Amino acid sequence: KHARKDWAGALESLGQYLAIKPGDARAQGLKADCDRALKEQQKSAVLRTVVEEAAEMSRRASENIKEAKALLRVRASRREQWEVLLQEAVEIGDSALKKYPDLAGSHYTMGEIRMARNRWREAIESFDRAIALDATLAEAWRRRGLCFMELYAESILMTMATRGQVWVVSGSSPARRATLDPLRGAALENFEKYAALRNLDPAK
Repeated sequence: KHARKDWAGALESLGQYLAIKPGDARAQGLKADCDRALKEQQKSAVLRTVVEEAAEMSRRASENIKEAKALLRVRASRREQWEVLLQEAVEIGDSALKKYPDLAGSHYTMGEIRMARNRWREAIESFDRAIALDATLAEAWRRRGLCFMELYAESILMTMATRGQVWVVSGSSPARRATLDPLRGAALENFEKYAALRNLDPAK
């Protein structure tokens, strides 16, 4: 039973054996090992359940995001309708993170919600956390890159509005380019990482 990792069964057998031969040091050592292993097994089972519950919450939050995006494409829909769905997604996502903070998918889902609300920097922070937990999460890299592109576009539009004229990066001041180029560079780096994870050719 010890070899089969049936810790509960092994403990029962060893307990019966030690009741007859309480001085057997080897049996006592095996019993201690089995006791530790059983506790670890029980902890793992609890953790697995917690992770599964958190993952299910993240899945439900993602479904809300999909519904909200679908509503956005319907002209007759009202902003209040998709805001309700997004708020529900936030609440479910928060619950998932409280249940198990180290699940990359939950942070990714929160990033999706923040993207849907045009909160680019907050979304980047969520994708940062997701990537820190799982660097192979290709979609997190892609969406992070899209957020940087949105920030880049917003910076250009802000400059155009300030100057009241059409403006391009190549014609801007060196100081302004220094502000914008990191955003564009960050976006490209994320897209390249996404392409590498998906085995895509970034040049295509």
